[in-house]
Amino acid sequence: MGIGQVLTMPLFFASNAIYAIGLMPHWLQFVARANPLSYQVDALRAVMIHGSSSAFGLGMDLSVMLAVLIALLAIASRMYPNFCTKWELDSQAEGLVLWSAITPVGAAVDEGARSSPRKKR
Repeated sequence: MGIGQVLTMPLFFASNAIYAIGLMPHWLQFVARANPLSYQVDALRAVMIHGSSSAFGLGMDLSVMLAVLIALLAIASRMYPNFCTKWELDSQAEGLVLWSAITPVGAAVDEGARSSPRKKR
């Protein structure tokens, strides 16, 4: 729960969810315009509040959210095979070692820890 807050709270406070972007200091306005949460909040306000309009434009809001989705999907699909392979190797060795799931598969893997031989890619 604490790790999620480390990521969520800065994104939330650096968006236009609480204050309008025009009221923010100039450096925070730049951060808010780069924050995808600002576009999501703007689109939700435009759609859910009767008579409201989007500050960035609904098309821009949806385009930014789609671009972020595609970028994060590409990153996740690139990382997933390495994550699964490393997790399997660690679980076969001495239980689940969560911290090693973020290291690349070929980096510092102890050959003696593998219980079954694997083909090298």
